[in-house]
Amino acid sequence: MPLTVVLQNLKGERRFDQAVPLNAALDRVLPVFEDASFPLLRFIDLYGDTIFNGNQMHGFLPEWDRLIHGVGDEDDRKFLLRVREMAEKCKKEPHTFLRFIGD
Repeated sequence: MPLTVVLQNLKGERRFDQAVPLNAALDRVLPVFEDASFPLLRFIDLYGDTIFNGNQMHGFLPEWDRLIHGVGDEDDRKFLLRVREMAEKCKKEPHTFLRFIGD
């Protein structure tokens, strides 16, 4: 099962948006833990849950944009752009979180 990304409220009960990658895109494009040039994204756990809040989007979005610019596959790019839209909502809407749900 690929990593799923959801936008949720404070209690984690309500999902506003959801993105599921085709062909497990995130498994291929996320930086590895050792890559310190991605101070936030390198901690996304492919097998567990990782949650980012709105304040973290200020660091998350530039790193995510680097991923988008480095991807050649069009399906991967569309998925990453969808997650970027969700991250923008997370940044703007109080008590909203971007959650990566692993296997």
